[in-house]
Amino acid sequence: MMDNKDKKKEDKINLRKSQILTAAKICIIKHGFHAATMAQMSDLSGLSVGVIYRYYSSKEEIINELVKKIVDKRLRILTTMDVNLTEMSNIISARLGMQAHDKDFSEDNILMFEVMAEVNRNQNVAAIYKEADDRMFKALLDKLIEFQDGVDIETVEAQVEIMMSIFSGTDTRSLNKRNINELKLRELHDGILSSIFNTKISR
Repeated sequence: MMDNKDKKKEDKINLRKSQILTAAKICIIKHGFHAATMAQMSDLSGLSVGVIYRYYSSKEEIINELVKKIVDKRLRILTTMDVNLTEMSNIISARLGMQAHDKDFSEDNILMFEVMAEVNRNQNVAAIYKEADDRMFKALLDKLIEFQDGVDIETVEAQVEIMMSIFSGTDTRSLNKRNINELKLRELHDGILSSIFNTKISR
């Protein structure tokens, strides 16, 4: 069991890391991955650059931690949700994506877009993004296998890839919503989801 001294030390480490990550997220969203600096994070967090480097050796390591936290939160939401095609169609048609279940989604998404933009320029960031994508794919795969009894694995993998593409597109479109008839969108999305999952969405 952890004694009082060790507990205080761990709490201090966690507090410092939280300060750094909060500041880093704000800086990256405001300035972009490239322009965000350790000095800016230092100013915002109230910690010296030297202290930041004591916990994180590079900007990539900070990004890795931020992305893991975002993915962990999204996986918690995903694993507790029931697969409901009618609700899914409603959410996609409203161009909400996971915003329907996560108040921080829009802010997190801007950071994830910054990570995506860096993928082709930075191998370390590419590895971080791939791991995050793999984790989300596996979680959705498990969810859809459970949802559909007796459907072959190749079909479910294809369903996951299509659904991830739809939700990624929804995330992007949510940044600039056009005034499109939501009932018409829902009608078309009902047809798309019915086709993907070989079932009929009834309303």
